[in-house]
Amino acid sequence: MFKRCTIRLASIVLASAVCGHWGCSFTTINAAPGPNIALNDGASAQSALGSSEKIADRGDFKVTYAPAKKLAEIAEAVNEMKALSDLIPDLNANFALAEDLLTVFKECDGQANASYDPKEMKITICYEFIQYLANGFSKVYEKDEDGGEALVNAMTFFFFHELGHALFHIDGIPVGARQEDAADEFATFLMLRLGDDGELAALHAAVAFSRIIGLTDSLDSATLGDEHPLGKQRAFDVICWVYGKDPEDSQMRAAAKAAGLPESRLDRCGEEYQSMNNRWDELLEPHLKQEPAVADPT
Repeated sequence: MFKRCTIRLASIVLASAVCGHWGCSFTTINAAPGPNIALNDGASAQSALGSSEKIADRGDFKVTYAPAKKLAEIAEAVNEMKALSDLIPDLNANFALAEDLLTVFKECDGQANASYDPKEMKITICYEFIQYLANGFSKVYEKDEDGGEALVNAMTFFFFHELGHALFHIDGIPVGARQEDAADEFATFLMLRLGDDGELAALHAAVAFSRIIGLTDSLDSATLGDEHPLGKQRAFDVICWVYGKDPEDSQMRAAAKAAGLPESRLDRCGEEYQSMNNRWDELLEPHLKQEPAVADPT
């Protein structure tokens, strides 16, 4: 079974670079109006869907940092902090990978985006997307340090989301047709295995969905026909799963209710979490090299 990984959240995305290089001011630099986290369906032919056999480990997780012109300060901060560098050994130690998977931080010609490209087997995290979230969190939180922490945590979630897409494709994890929902589940599942820090990170992603990405929600045909659920729907899903991990937590239930989750959904969150948790334990088991180490709760 997949247990809590020894992943250090603070070193995953930007850590102290948020304040150290930006002065926690999150200055606006004309980011695109919103992110477009790409859908990448289709399973790799390199493993049989539904197979319980262990995946042959022929690949490695890798990360690179591209220079930037317009967003040079963000690029320098990400490169100096070596975002994901501490996470990569943990991923390589825990997950079998059929092919190499590269994550690239780069400037994307004004597009605030994070995506997985199945043709190149590459995750791209755009500096514009980091800036877009930074601008949004600066409007949500009064204190710069709170906005910086939320940015780091939300970017962690979005990396895990794209990692989900990559593993669905490269390792052929059978998740069905609604791959965006599955990628959100996968990201939340990993977060919740990280203990209290992971729960907070997942909730910061819910804030991003509701109060940043969700601001562009509409009911026109283009939005409703998109493969992604509405931002606020994604926020409610994540909140429900976090609360569902411990449905006896009255404070979390009150917070989820205050966020807008109806009582009828709250009453089902425990079952939803258990179903999600059991499903991902089973789906990921063939893709784990070994039983991952359990993080020290102290």
